[in-house]
Amino acid sequence: MPKFAPFGSSVPYAEPAWYRGVPTPYYSENHAKFRAKVRDFVDKEIIPFRDEWDEAGNFPLQELRRKAVEAEVLAPWAPKELGGTPPEGGFDEFMFLIWVDETTRAAVGGVVLLLWQIAYMSVPHTLIFGSKYLKENFAMPVIRGERGMCITLTEPAGGSDLANITTTASKTPDGKSYVVTGQKKVHHWRNSMRLLFHACAHWW
Repeated sequence: MPKFAPFGSSVPYAEPAWYRGVPTPYYSENHAKFRAKVRDFVDKEIIPFRDEWDEAGNFPLQELRRKAVEAEVLAPWAPKELGGTPPEGGFDEFMFLIWVDETTRAAVGGVVLLLWQIAYMSVPHTLIFGSKYLKENFAMPVIRGERGMCITLTEPAGGSDLANITTTASKTPDGKSYVVTGQKKVHHWRNSMRLLFHACAHWW
């Protein structure tokens, strides 16, 4: 059963047991390499600047995307042919746990949400169900860090209960686009920035 040396300054009982050197049947050397890669990025590119970003209410999202792509940690879950950077050995559920643990340890929820989590929540649907056109023109730019994507679920009356949303999307008479009608509950996010999500899909 693999056993790895204690990793960094681990907090007892607050991080996965294998970080403390406990033998594990689930993690391999590839997992350990990926863990080190993601932590190195977070330690260098996020943690030193988080207080500054919090005070400013903003952070350099596009620059961080570019750096995350170069470090191969922006979209390790995405296929290589669409610009993803799967780790050695492939991206499995344990790689996902490492990715989440290491990105969120920076304690800057807004940055993590915009830089990583929204794309992970929204793009896989296109990869599974989308056409070649959608994959190449919408998923790929997000995976490659050239664009961002936003999801807008929370409504004033129903929270984020998708089964009870009242917003509708109706095709225009010419059938070329959609008209979205509904309300979006505005949230104020703090932890590195203040964000406003409105009742429209946002593509930037």
